[in-house]
Amino acid sequence: MRLICPHSFASPRRRGFTLVEIMIVVVIIGLLAAIAIPAFSHMRLKSRATTFANDLRIGKDAFEIYATENGGWPPDGAAGMPGEMAGYLDLGNWTGSTPLGGNWDWDRDQFG
Repeated sequence: MRLICPHSFASPRRRGFTLVEIMIVVVIIGLLAAIAIPAFSHMRLKSRATTFANDLRIGKDAFEIYATENGGWPPDGAAGMPGEMAGYLDLGNWTGSTPLGGNWDWDRDQFG
């Protein structure tokens, strides 16, 4: 003999979510996205700026070591890093674009 529980079948009126429940969930997801996406973009830009500042520090230190060992700054040449810096910097990291966009370049005596 099989017993059937009278509560095992859902009533025809409650088979799924109502339109109002779905709309509330969509609004909540939209609000969370509106808060999270700008925060994520800000943190991403902050991370790139920190990487750029660290790269500048590494470059500054390398150029100062070069100037101390050679009695002056490396000569200016074509766009990019001078070849004389190969022993002081990994030039592969300095030939591409910067973390914030743009390209690395060395201009000796640009400001007088």
